[in-house]
Amino acid sequence: AFVLFSSIAGVWGSGGQAAYAAANAYLDALAEHRRAHGLVATSIAWGPWAEVGMAVQGEAADYLRRRGLNPLDPQLASAALGQLGEACVTVADVDWERFAAGFTSSRPSPLLSEVAPIAEEGGEPERSGWAARMAGLAEAERAREVLGLVRSAVAASAGYGSASEVETGRPFKDMGFDSMIAVELRNRLTEVTGLALPATLAFDYPTADAVTGHLL
Repeated sequence: AFVLFSSIAGVWGSGGQAAYAAANAYLDALAEHRRAHGLVATSIAWGPWAEVGMAVQGEAADYLRRRGLNPLDPQLASAALGQLGEACVTVADVDWERFAAGFTSSRPSPLLSEVAPIAEEGGEPERSGWAARMAGLAEAERAREVLGLVRSAVAASAGYGSASEVETGRPFKDMGFDSMIAVELRNRLTEVTGLALPATLAFDYPTADAVTGHLL
C-alpha cells in the first residue's frame, strides 16, 4: 500500500489556505500518476478530524461546524480506510444544505451540483410582524432599531462577543467575512424580518450601515 493523507482543501478549495490546498491537490495528483504507471497508491482527502489535528485548535471546530463541516469521529474515519479502493477519495462529514448554501452563494459549483443541489430561492417568505412594527416607529427610532438588529446579526454570524464590537462603516471583508458567514448573516436577518434577502447581501451591501440602509 502507498497511502497519502490529503485534505478536502485540495478538492474544493479553502479560503485563506491557497498553498495548503495546492499541496494537498499535489498528493492527489501523485496518487493518480502512480496508478497510471501501474503502481499502488491511494490519496484520501480527509475532512476535519475530531479530537486531534488542526480542526481542534482554538475555535476551529465551531468555525467549521457553522459552515457545514462536522469533525470526523476518529474510529469511524479509521474504519473507512479499509473500504477505499480508488486512487483518490474524499472522506468527510458534511451538512450539504448548510455547506453548499455558503459555497455557492456567489457562484454556482458544477463540482457540487450532483451531491448538493441548491433549490432556487422562492418568492417572498411569510412575513413576520417586523415590517409593520418598524413602519410604526419614528424615522430616527426606526433607523436605530434596524442598525441594532444588523449589528447583532453581524456579531453573531462573525463570532464577535457583542454587537457593540461591530464597527458600522467597516467593510465586512475586513471583518473576516467569507461566503458562508455572508449566508449566515442573510439567514439571521431573514428569520427576523421576513424579507426575501439575497444570499449575496453582504457582498452587495458590504458594511453594517449599507445593509441597514437596504433594510430600511
